[in-house]
Amino acid sequence: MSGPVRLIRDWPVGLLLVATIAATAAHAQAWLPEPGRGSIYVGYEYGQVHWTLLPIDVTGRAFPPYVGEGKRVAKGEHYGQFIAVDLDYGIRKGLALTVHVPYVASKYVGLHPPPDAPEISGPAQHLGTRGVDDGNYHGTLQDLVVGLHQTVLSEPFVATPFVSLLAPLQAYHEDGHAAAGKRLRALQVGAALARTLRPFLPDAYCQVTYTYTAAERTFDHAIHQNRVVMDFGYFVTPRLSLKGAADWMRTSGGVEWDFGPELIQYRLSHDRLANERWLRVGGGGSYSLTPRYLIYLFGFFTASGANTHAVRTIATGLGWNFATPWARGAPD
Repeated sequence: MSGPVRLIRDWPVGLLLVATIAATAAHAQAWLPEPGRGSIYVGYEYGQVHWTLLPIDVTGRAFPPYVGEGKRVAKGEHYGQFIAVDLDYGIRKGLALTVHVPYVASKYVGLHPPPDAPEISGPAQHLGTRGVDDGNYHGTLQDLVVGLHQTVLSEPFVATPFVSLLAPLQAYHEDGHAAAGKRLRALQVGAALARTLRPFLPDAYCQVTYTYTAAERTFDHAIHQNRVVMDFGYFVTPRLSLKGAADWMRTSGGVEWDFGPELIQYRLSHDRLANERWLRVGGGGSYSLTPRYLIYLFGFFTASGANTHAVRTIATGLGWNFATPWARGAPD
């Protein structure tokens, strides 16, 4: 592989809480592997949520047995464990394939489970939720993401547009505090723009990745998401690198958690249809054990948001760089 990604993974920003805890795909990289070369990463993340973030002030409002504080309310504890396998592979010069396969185990512990289906009217009436919010972990394969990335510019910036398809791997439960995800097919398009900071900081680089996501229509709503991830990395030594990241996201086309008529109508599916907004920040580092193997450790938290959950997570994993027999310079 070429560029800074030879030693550092463009790490998954972490667990994204949609209904509760859902895995994210790895973000696109501007620097792509050489033809016939690639990397496989096996990662583990642990996430926890205490606060639900709302778009309006709910101070003193009762969410039995909890009470709102400002624009947030504690409605029990959400926990998630996430294992993912990610593949990046160079098909030809400037063209790469990425594959993301996640497994999610999540649970809710608290005194505020969503209502059962018989209490719900409207489009969500047929869905029940109490089963996944029984205080136990529920595990499932989540959403497969397959993408193609094409470098179109290499100087002075590296520019790499991409397109990805997201599809649920199985029919997991999408509603409830402990739901695994939104279970919606989606198309993602975007681009990564990056450069090293030579000559000012020859061992540093920065990258900005923009992703637009259009999800399939559900309950008469078409969800659209705009997301920007900004990374700054620094190689302390050829083996040790540090990284900071900021993740900004805005969703439209869905439902605001403002307790208006639309939220009441879709209250059982309010997580799936949420107009999520957040700013999440974090950082960590990776260490190259050998030219082929590296380990990484990262953490992040939600700095602000609305119609979402304030997640804190830590992620670790192992990466393996490989070369096929037809890769240039591959060992015999």
